[in-house]
Parts: sequence; C-alpha cells; structure tokens
Amino acid sequence: MAQQVQHIYEFGPFRIDAVKRLLMRNGETVPLTPKCFDTLLALIESDGEAVSKDELMQRIWPDSFVEESNLTYNISLLRRALGERANEHQYIVTVPGRGYRFVAAVSEARDGCADQVAVGHKQSGLVAEARKPSVGSEEGNSSQTPSIAESLISKIRRRKTSVAVITTATLLTLIALVVGLYRLAGRKQSQHAAATKTTASPNPKRLTGSGKVQNAAVSPDGKYIVYAVKEGARQSLWLRQVAVTSDVHLILPPAEVQYVGETFSPDCNLIYFVAIDANNPSGALYQTPVLGGMPRKILTEISSPITFSPDATRIAFVRSEETTTGEYILMIANADGTNERRLAVRKVDEHEWFGFGGPGWSPDGKEIAVPGGSAVGDFRWFVIVVDVESGAQTEFSSQKFLNTGRVCWLADKSGMVLSATTQQSDFKQIWLISYPGGEARQITHDLNDYHIGVSLTADSKSLVTVQNDITDDIWVGSPDNPGQVKQITSGRRDGRRGLAWTPDGRIVYTSYLSGNMDIWIMNADGTNQKQLTDSPHRHYVPAVSPDGRYIVFCSNRASRLTLWRMDVDGGNIKQLTNDQYDTCPQISPDGRWVVFNSLRSGNIALWKLPIDGGEAVQLTNKILVDFGISSERKLIAGYYQEQTNSPAKVLVMAFEGKEPLKIFDMPTGLGRDSTDVEGPVVWISDGRAILYLDMRGGTRNLWRQPLDGGKPVQLTNFTSNGIRWSALSSDGKQIAFTRETITSDVVLISDFK
Repeated sequence: MAQQVQHIYEFGPFRIDAVKRLLMRNGETVPLTPKCFDTLLALIESDGEAVSKDELMQRIWPDSFVEESNLTYNISLLRRALGERANEHQYIVTVPGRGYRFVAAVSEARDGCADQVAVGHKQSGLVAEARKPSVGSEEGNSSQTPSIAESLISKIRRRKTSVAVITTATLLTLIALVVGLYRLAGRKQSQHAAATKTTASPNPKRLTGSGKVQNAAVSPDGKYIVYAVKEGARQSLWLRQVAVTSDVHLILPPAEVQYVGETFSPDCNLIYFVAIDANNPSGALYQTPVLGGMPRKILTEISSPITFSPDATRIAFVRSEETTTGEYILMIANADGTNERRLAVRKVDEHEWFGFGGPGWSPDGKEIAVPGGSAVGDFRWFVIVVDVESGAQTEFSSQKFLNTGRVCWLADKSGMVLSATTQQSDFKQIWLISYPGGEARQITHDLNDYHIGVSLTADSKSLVTVQNDITDDIWVGSPDNPGQVKQITSGRRDGRRGLAWTPDGRIVYTSYLSGNMDIWIMNADGTNQKQLTDSPHRHYVPAVSPDGRYIVFCSNRASRLTLWRMDVDGGNIKQLTNDQYDTCPQISPDGRWVVFNSLRSGNIALWKLPIDGGEAVQLTNKILVDFGISSERKLIAGYYQEQTNSPAKVLVMAFEGKEPLKIFDMPTGLGRDSTDVEGPVVWISDGRAILYLDMRGGTRNLWRQPLDGGKPVQLTNFTSNGIRWSALSSDGKQIAFTRETITSDVVLISDFK
C-alpha cells in the first residue's frame, strides 16, 4: 500500500505542515485564518516565482467572487504573522503590476525528512528545485511514492541552471547522506509527534461576501441564516439559504436602526429580532414571518437577543435598569411578550452584571445560561447558570474571561458554546465549555474576531457566527489639513488601543506585532520601531508625561485591569493601582497626576492619583469616558452618557471641579457600551477647541468643536476605514490617528466538537 507523502516546508524559524494545515514558529503554533494559510501555501509552492493576484484569488476563492482587497488584507495578515515590519519584507515581496513573490529560502521535508534543497531561490551555490507533481503527469499519476534517492536525482535532472557536471561519486555520497539523515530525522519526528499534539482551527465556510455583516443567526434546521447588513448609518435585514448562495431575500430595507440580535423560532417559521432606533432607544423585540411580512412589536426595554424554552412557549432575555434601579435583570416572558417576570438580578452596587450578548435556555428547560461578570476582588466575565424554578445563580466555567458573547447549549447538554476574550487577546475567539465539569476548550485559534457570538443548529452539528477581519494602521499629518495624511504602518493592528506623542516628536502606540498587545515607540515617519513591553498580557492606552520621562498605561499583567508606569525606554516598570478595574489613563499638564477611569464607585467614573502612586481621589461620579486634558486651561473633556442607553455627548469640566461647565449634544453613533475605548477627546494647543470622533454617515471622522459653542466643523471626510484613535503632538503641529478596516461576514463551522 502506498504511503502518503507529507508536505512539510521550512524557512527561517518557521515550519509548515500542509496536511495538518499548521504553521509553527520554533515549535509554537502561529494562528492563521484558513484563507491566510491557503495564501501562504500558494506562495511557497510557487518555487520562488511571482504569482499574479488573479491566480491567487482563483486558488483561494475558487467558487466565490471577492474583491481584490480581500487578498491584500490576507497578505497584510501574513506579513504580520511572519513578523515582517513595514518596508522590511524578508518573506513576501510585492511585484508591481503582477502580484506577490515568496523570497525566503525554503526546504521541503517528506515524512519528517528535510531535503537539502531549496523550494525558493538562493543567492549562490547549487540549488535543486523541489516541485509538486503536476496533475495528469506521469509522475503525478504514479501509484508508488518515489524514494528519496529517486526524488533527489529527478530534481537535479530537472534543474536547467544547475552545475553542468556532477561526478558519480559525489552524487552517491550525497544520496547516502540524505538517506541517513532521512532515517534519523524520521525517528526524531515520530518521537516528537508522540509527545506533542496540536489542535488545528476548524475551517469556516463563508456564507456572505459583502464584508458588512453586523450579526447573524442560523435556523434550528440549519437551512437558513438571517443577518443584518450595515451600509453607512443604515442597517438592513436579510435571509438566505445555507445551501444555495444565490437565494437571498431582503426582509427589511435599510433604515436608521441598530439590530442587536436575531433568533429563529424553534419551528423555523418566525424570526425574532431586537432593534434600537429613535423610537426605541432601550431596545424593542419584533417578530416577522420568515417568508416576509410586516414586523410586529412584542415587547420593549430589552437589552439582549432572546432565547426560547424547549417547548417554544417562553422566551428569556436581559433587561438593563442600570441607571434607574441599578440592576441587570434576567427576564422570562411568554413567546408573545405577555406575562413578564423577573427571574434573576445582579446589582451595580455589588459590582456584578449580566451581559447583553444573549442567554441560552438548556435543552431540558431547567437552566438558562447567561454571560455576565463581577468586579468583586477581580474583574472577570464568566457564564452564569440560572435555575429556572428558583432563580438561583451559579458562576460557571473554570476559564476566566475578559468579555463574553452569546451562549448556546449543545443539544445533549454536555456543554455550551460562546465567544470570549482572554487576558492574552483583545479579540474574541470561540470556546466550548463542558457541562457540568466547566472545562473550557478554545475552538478557533486564528487572527479574526468573533465578537457577536454564535448560533447553533438544533442538532449542534454546525454553528454560525460573524467573522471579523480587522486591520489598524497609523497615519500622520497636519492638524490644519488632517485629510492629507501619510500612512506610516501597515496591516498590523497598530494603534488600535492607544496613541500618544512624546515631547521630542516620537509616537508611542499599541501593536500586535509580537503576538500580544504591547506598547511600542517609533519616529513620526514610522522608522526606528522599538517594543517597550514584553509579556503575555495586554498593555494599552499609553499616556506620556509632559517632561517625556514616563509612560503610564493600563495592563492586566496582575490578573486585573490596573495602571502601570515605566520609563520612556521601557525600563523601571512600576504598578500604580491595585483596584479591580482601572483604565484609560491621562497625565495632568503639570505631570503630577494620573487621571483615569475606574469602577471603584460602581460606575465608570473619573479618578486621579499621584504619578508616583498613592491614594486615589474621585473627580466626578458621572459616566465620563475617553477623555482628554487641556494643557492650557486645566480642563477635562470626554464622552458622557446620562444613562447607559442614552445618546453620547461631550462634557467639559474643570480639572478640580465635579460639576460640568459645558455639555455639547453632538457625537452620534458612538455605540451603546460606555466602556468601549474608541479614542479620547483631543484638545488643540491653545485649549480653545476640542477634536472628537463622530459617526454621522456611518464612518468615524474627526470633527472640531470650538469651546465657545460655535458650529462644529468636520475635518476628515473618510467614507470607509474610519478613525479609531487620534493624538496631537505637544507643539500642535502634527496629528496621528488610527484608521480601522473591518471586513465582517457570516461563516459556518461544522465538526467543531
């Protein structure tokens, strides 16, 4: 019986197993999306030749029509995964007018043996090129796997540019050496494989191609998906068959509404969805027939998607009364919205909450699993299992999360599936938690984000989720003309969680280049990039002291979100706070104080403490986030919400005063979550105006608001890839901001258990 050949390629510190679809770096798995892996494999197997964009797209998306930007994004992800820096491409180079070429020397191993030849090109020496058998060739149709000696001789013969004459003695010696190394390496490989076991990510099947999907759900029978699509400031609702890509049906046309989550009725005849609009700022539940019809409002004041009881007679959902009664409530009601009742409560003043991702009703109807968390002793998210009869709550799962999404039970009640973030990542992956044991296993291991959550078929054989491909790049220009800017980083999620200027004109920023969220520093033109933090934790929102001596930042390296200080070169790291949730620091103009957001009082309020550490003092009890401090006027301005679901405003207050001086009713579309970091308000140098982010038109742009109350002026006019973060240099002559690119589509994952 013929033995299957394993295609294993090695280059630099990397090793690719084409059969197992794994990329390893020094023995550690490097997460790649399936399409990124396909892209890398196509480049490597091109034998050092340039591959056109059309060829790559036909190979990677053979049955789909996709835009060229998808390929460009894959190349950016690959370059980041391989550790390439801007303008220093040691593995993948762009061939102008053609496509891409893999330029590193590559060796191929078969069954654990690395042939002493190169798949790519080398600068000097004898290069014997390893090529895959072509389809339909005599070699490709052979039923016998060629020996190492035969393979080597064949490769040498095919190489037209090799040395013309090789003596028989030299050839035989080389063959003997290769065979010996092969046997030795084979034994070591077998021993290593027995000791090491790596689980690859499942291969998601993309069901949509617009790149603009917000959330989605699959019908219990697995035949349909319903999903929301965002176009600018409007959203629409769509239905399509899973098996037939061309059968797409518009349920609701584009409107200025935010769809929170969709759910099919157990009989697959109805779609329930939660919508937030001007008439229902706290959310309303609607019901509409699958085949179309006028939506009917079922109930109001709903903060999460719903879940059905097994007999389909009741629904459960989360209601937020955070700013009124100070409660998060798990509610139960009849399927038609009648007979509401409170089942379980978590209270703000006890630093506990239910999340809005969406609950899941157990298959036997006895429990409801809800995402939630606590800031008592430590800030953490987990799954809360609530008894349907008594309302008793059990905090469940051995894994501590930083955020969780919608919870879905497996059909046999052996576990539950959800999306969640951990201390090591800022992006949600999909997890499976066993029940009742609570052991957590990560299903996906890639560079995407699954922040919306999951939806399961009734038999739990498949799940549907929204896969978000995210890229963040830093741009620099003049604040007088911020529309004319220059990109200085590329494709690495740079500046996603923070930007700041040093007094000497350098930029401190966050980056995922190391595989973790770390803080880096570089020149204003993107050169001389240097990593300042290095640990398997998240480090973000850097703030630089006015004298350029210190950087204060937020980190979870102490198993909670606390503030830290380090020298501007990354040395002398010191922990400043020890509370359960301190974040988003800014430094006062005199360099004496660190101002920050904290949950110490129960809400996201503003506090300050000495820059050398010490007692913290509360500045205001208002929900004020993403704030900036004026160096000229000693004023603070930030995004403000009177209550959780109310529209965001900009509030201005004195540094030492608790009451607001001015409130501007201007930002739109900044989202429901007041704790989401979207970049601080920025003061211009003379303190007479502020720069803020506004999402009117559906894309975040930079606006300027005079402090005297004059008319706001839009400074940038991006229609896509909006701004996530901005920072003004100390002299006011340069502005840096992060532009975000997100491609979001529905994917189907099968055989994930």
